[in-house]
Amino acid sequence: MLPRVRAWHSILVLVLAAPSMAQSQEPGAAEGSPSDPSTQEPTEQDRVNLAQLEALMANVELFAQVEVSVVNGIVKLRGSVKTPSQKEEIGKISRSLPGVVYVDNRIELPPPPEEPSAEDEAERTPGVLTVEDEQITEKLRASYARIPGLGEVQVEVFAGIVHLRGEVPSGEAQEQAITLAEKLDGVLFVSDETKETVNVIDRLIPSADRLFEYARDIVAALPLVVVGVLIIIGFW
Repeated sequence: MLPRVRAWHSILVLVLAAPSMAQSQEPGAAEGSPSDPSTQEPTEQDRVNLAQLEALMANVELFAQVEVSVVNGIVKLRGSVKTPSQKEEIGKISRSLPGVVYVDNRIELPPPPEEPSAEDEAERTPGVLTVEDEQITEKLRASYARIPGLGEVQVEVFAGIVHLRGEVPSGEAQEQAITLAEKLDGVLFVSDETKETVNVIDRLIPSADRLFEYARDIVAALPLVVVGVLIIIGFW
């Protein structure tokens, strides 16, 4: 008789404990756990990227309605813009930032009008530049053409946002290209997408150009050196 009573007692304990066990296994019960995305803290790089993007939104009227957040290298874009090219532009800028692994671009677009005007068509066409954008593009291309190693840098400007692409011989040349772009009036943001070249010959060309300039300076200074030597000999 005693074993049967113990068996019924065990069954009763399991029945009473079942509801509390089920509650502990519900998905919502783990709120605040490390796997909950809402509890994740942004890294220092996340904060830097967020500050850059927020400054861009504040300075570029086209992106005034865009909201952004950055956590663990994931950029979330919400809000609205007027054209698909603007949505694509802010997505490209976000992807170019250091440490960004994914861009969740859910920016909304207005419904297209039934009969778009010529101005609307031009606005939706990617790559349409303002006069100021064209001036920035021309100035940068002219500057890069005069600097060894930067002649192959491709420049694209959209609403004051400069995109740099192509290969550069070194990190120093890369920084120089960015600095030149940032100093121009009308530039709001520089998106650097250049890469250091892996071609050894291309890396050596700027060095060879510098050596040639040094040699030319030495040759130009030779007459003065000869005159100086003759003067010294004359005083002896």
